[in-house]
Parts: sequence; structure tokens; C-alpha cells
Amino acid sequence: LGSAVIWSFWYGVADQMSAAMCQSAISQLNLMGIDSVGSDSEALVRTVSSIALEQFLWCPIVYSLWDIPVPALLSGAPLKSVPEQVTGKLGGLLIANAKVWTFINIMIYNIPLEWRVVVSCVTDLFWQSFVSTVAFKEDPPEKSIANASVYEQTVIEQAATFEER
Repeated sequence: LGSAVIWSFWYGVADQMSAAMCQSAISQLNLMGIDSVGSDSEALVRTVSSIALEQFLWCPIVYSLWDIPVPALLSGAPLKSVPEQVTGKLGGLLIANAKVWTFINIMIYNIPLEWRVVVSCVTDLFWQSFVSTVAFKEDPPEKSIANASVYEQTVIEQAATFEER
């Protein structure tokens, strides 16, 4: 539910920001003497700017403040571990996001605003299953005597005995 609210808000903001970017680009083209920009060119600029804003502005914010910390805290992770988890998982999640969502966003940013959340939520069902595997992925266990093999336990015990002498 939280993600739907977050993304519903974003699509309206993205439309406003990309429209402003598109108007700015058209103004710059007009200053350069290029007077006619077709509707296809305008749609392309709006789509590309919306996707770029999402990938480089919105996703890092949402993943850092929602998609990584909330599941971690709900699974019992201490609050102190959240920044480390965000730092460790954010880069890989952003790369995976770009691979999966870029093509989907081409469709999403070219449908009417009122349908974007529906299409996004249906696609998001699959994406969230991936995100949950990243968010709940545990780091490899530390080497300790508790998870060491019999041989490793013997070596650790002998080293401890040797250090006591």
C-alpha cells in the first residue's frame, strides 16, 4: 500500500517536471532557430526526461527511505543496521531497477496519468518479489567455531590452547 501511494504521488510530479523540461528544451531549440518541433519529438523528450528523473532522482530516494529500510525493520533488524543495509544494497538494486523498469517505463510514461498506477502496480507485483529477495538477503555468515567444520574447530581449539601457553 505504501508504495502505491508513493508512486501515485510521483507520477504527477514527474509529469510536471518533465513538462517543464520539455518546454525548456523547446525554448532552447527556438532560440537556436529551430521553430517546429513535432509532437513525436515532444513525447520523446517527455518520456526520456521522466525516466531519467525516476532513475536518478526518485528511485534512490524511495529505495533508501522505503524499499530497503522498511522491510529490514519489519523483519527485526536493529535501527543501527539500516544505513549499512541501504549502502550495501542500494547500488545493486538501482542497476537491477534500470534493467527491468526502463523498458516498462517507456510504456508507463506514454499512457494516461490515471492508468499509470494500475499498470505500475501490476508490474510491481513481480518487481517486489525481486526487491524482497534483495532486501532480505543476508550477508554470508562470519567464520566462527559454531559454524566451522570438525577440522576447523580442532584447529581453532588448538590455536587457543597454544595462545594460552
